[in-house]
Amino acid sequence: MVDPKTSNSLQKWYVSCREMYQSGNFNLGAVQLSFEVLALSVLGKDTWRPTHITKEAANSYLKGNHKDVQRAHGALEGRIDRHLRAKIILGGPELEFESWWKIASENDKTVLVTKAEHGARKIFKAEEVFALPDWSESMFDCPGKSIRLRKGTEMKWLREHFVQQ
Repeated sequence: MVDPKTSNSLQKWYVSCREMYQSGNFNLGAVQLSFEVLALSVLGKDTWRPTHITKEAANSYLKGNHKDVQRAHGALEGRIDRHLRAKIILGGPELEFESWWKIASENDKTVLVTKAEHGARKIFKAEEVFALPDWSESMFDCPGKSIRLRKGTEMKWLREHFVQQ
């Protein structure tokens, strides 16, 4: 939950970014990135937080190919890609904080996929991917640009749930 002072500040940021996005005077990608980085920083370690993993990504981790796995927005049916999310939030009708925040935060969740799966831009059905542990278990969180993979926690969970192929 976002406190009232923070939501007020974020609403002002949202309005400013909308003006820049719609003006045509700024690089749209830069406005999108600026908006996301600041607004979603409120989520802390839950920014770009993965909720699911593909079998191929799990096997890449188990084989030690950590660099072959990345997070993907919009890769789970029912979620939208972050670029479309920005167009909806910044380019659509002006929204109150609660409305745009719900779109932003719900669609900030990701799926761990291989680079090949990400390149194919596949949209997975829930039954095609595996749910990661609940966030309350503090696993697969995002302390930076990648996810945290500890040998005795996340890797142990992967070994227990996937047979390496």
